[in-house]
Amino acid sequence: MAHRNPYYQRGDFDGDGKTDFAVLCREKVDQQKTRLAILTGDKKVHWLDRDDLLQYPTLEAWHIVEKGETVYESPFANGDPPVLTGDALMIIKLESSSALVYWNGKRFVSYWQGD
Repeated sequence: MAHRNPYYQRGDFDGDGKTDFAVLCREKVDQQKTRLAILTGDKKVHWLDRDDLLQYPTLEAWHIVEKGETVYESPFANGDPPVLTGDALMIIKLESSSALVYWNGKRFVSYWQGD
């Protein structure tokens, strides 16, 4: 795994007014495998494991998209762009694709930005 800097991001990802952390974690047994976790201010851990509602590219770069920023409609996503009620993560595979990971009020989901 290539080194990611920073290996964590700080924001209010669930929109509750408390500081949360998104952390890139390496598995203890297999140092090549990574997972993303969001540690919320109410001491919950949300693992960002891919499923039908949460898809994102291999993380090569990432940054915060602040609450209230406009998310524009993407030709690569289904449905309307989200209105962010908390900060979001833009997860990027350089020169390839990106997805916005955000809290929808119940869980973390994604909105594909580019492919």
